[in-house]
Amino acid sequence: MKNKNKGFTLVELMISFSLATVVIIYLFNVLIILKNLYVDDGIKTKLLINQTNLLNSIESVMAQNEVSGISSCGTGCISIDNGGSHTLTYSKDAATITFDNHTFKLTEGSEIGDMQIKNTAVAGAALTASSYDSILEVTIPVTHKSVDGDFGLHFVFPYNASTISVTAT
Repeated sequence: MKNKNKGFTLVELMISFSLATVVIIYLFNVLIILKNLYVDDGIKTKLLINQTNLLNSIESVMAQNEVSGISSCGTGCISIDNGGSHTLTYSKDAATITFDNHTFKLTEGSEIGDMQIKNTAVAGAALTASSYDSILEVTIPVTHKSVDGDFGLHFVFPYNASTISVTAT
């Protein structure tokens, strides 16, 4: 007599569904991790592009003509004079940083910190007309709630204190 019962038993079906469920849950976790990495990398890219464009704008203005003065024009504002007046301002509420007529809107979730200006005299620097004896450091921190790191503006301007007036301290 031949056994005519073909198919799977209930236990075999339960084990196969359990294994399939474990594999599917693992794959969904991997998918969620990859999606989060993709979103975070997109945010970092946008913040770095804004940072690069702002720094390029500032650098091109400072390279056009010799800078004759840098001064504070209020809270969150500095002015660069090189034959024309150029201002760098930021708005925490609007999440924007503006240099001259170029306004850079930060990605949603970004926060702007307080501008920090540090003016340092270089000890032992030779005081000639062509040498730098001081350094101006300007920092505007920009962070984002979902990615680590500071994506703000950080620029350093070496100058000769006898030829350039710096009052942004």
